[in-house]
Amino acid sequence: MKPFLPLSTVEQLAGYLRNEIIAGTLAETLPGVHKLSTELGVSPKTVIAAVTQLEHEGLLQGQGARRKSLIIRPTERSQTALKVSIMLFDLNDRGEPHIIELQHRL
Repeated sequence: MKPFLPLSTVEQLAGYLRNEIIAGTLAETLPGVHKLSTELGVSPKTVIAAVTQLEHEGLLQGQGARRKSLIIRPTERSQTALKVSIMLFDLNDRGEPHIIELQHRL
């Protein structure tokens, strides 16, 4: 049996909006915070937190204060570079051959 993970209201709302975006029900711009909060029966702060989460995921792009968020469809998202950090126990290990090889491969 899979572990049960209770979701907060923000996580549930973000999941709902994510599914609507992927399904194409929501397109171009996200409705305003107050409209969403009224339609979905949640507080505006919950909507703002869910929108912020989706912005971090790259599905939404903020347009500034009092402007609707731009929806970025998953197929339209640009490829972002993956950042990798090599954490060394000792700074003197930077010159070790296996560390140098790892850096070149990355």
